[in-house]
Amino acid sequence: MMQGLRAASAAVLAAVLLTVPARAQPNNATVTLYSVSGLGAFYRAVLPGFEQTQHIKVNLVILGSAAMAERLAAERTQPQADLIVALPPFVGGLDAAGLLQPVIMPADAEIDAVAQADDHSWRALALNYVCFITDSDLIDAAPYTIDGLQRPAFKGKLLYNQPKDSAAGMAMLVLVNALLGDRQGFALLKKTEPSVAHHPRSRASLARMLAEQRGMLAFGDLQMALTLARQGVAVEPVFLAGEPDGRPTTFALPYAIALAKDAPEATAGRRLLDYLLSRRVQAQLAGFDTLPARNDVAALGAEADALRGWLGEARLITINWPFVAEVQAGWLRRWHSLAPVRTAKPAQAAAR
Repeated sequence: MMQGLRAASAAVLAAVLLTVPARAQPNNATVTLYSVSGLGAFYRAVLPGFEQTQHIKVNLVILGSAAMAERLAAERTQPQADLIVALPPFVGGLDAAGLLQPVIMPADAEIDAVAQADDHSWRALALNYVCFITDSDLIDAAPYTIDGLQRPAFKGKLLYNQPKDSAAGMAMLVLVNALLGDRQGFALLKKTEPSVAHHPRSRASLARMLAEQRGMLAFGDLQMALTLARQGVAVEPVFLAGEPDGRPTTFALPYAIALAKDAPEATAGRRLLDYLLSRRVQAQLAGFDTLPARNDVAALGAEADALRGWLGEARLITINWPFVAEVQAGWLRRWHSLAPVRTAKPAQAAAR
């Protein structure tokens, strides 16, 4: 009788195991990651390790900041993304729109409070810093203050992204307001507008224009400058001061990572989030021209040394990103009133 009961129990257990839906098995999951551009090489280096060890496939979708916000809003009732990597202040807008899922991760304790949301809806994945980028083959002397952007030598030679579409473009507005204040900052943007050659919509377009010498001075970031320099472009980062006796200034524009609200594969998404924030993976960020967000991870290697060397004595300020998210719409209206969008001219051979 006992043998019969054991046999029957084993049969029932086998039947139960066979009827478990395939979706519940972690090795059948596919996690979808929506990310802004800039970390493509990093993803190519680290995601295969996650897929092999966790048996979870990663579907990577690269989008611009504004395009990502629009897509996530359109997919609200049928979410497609599980994990999101965005830039401030756009990530704050996603949080305010209820598109992010607060979740406390073990790594949060090792990330600065200013580099994560109070409700743990997002936290920094990688640190990058804003700067102007000069082409040392075209420019004799870089400006020291933000007012120097008005030099006659820069007329028609400045580049910075459209703030509506690009986090880097919005960061330009953040910088001038931080250095000069609201009224003087927008007054400066108006005065320098005749010097702007073009407002590219994407970070990649801005980098390409610099590489093609279609601009003498551009507002970008250290990651872009390092990448261009490695490609043989004669670029240097420049940090500007607000006043002649002030210190050159920068701030972090972090890649922020978050779990999507109502993620279709939330468990797999959280596993990927934990993996990307792990010490081992964070230690690899310096090899891709960014710094780890975790304070307990040392950035080593030539790229990390170059980043720290270029930061030098620049004053690092903290940005109130929730405030920027609140004033973003008003800033955009004011910017569009002073900066008509231009069409990029065809690339031409640089005249040295």
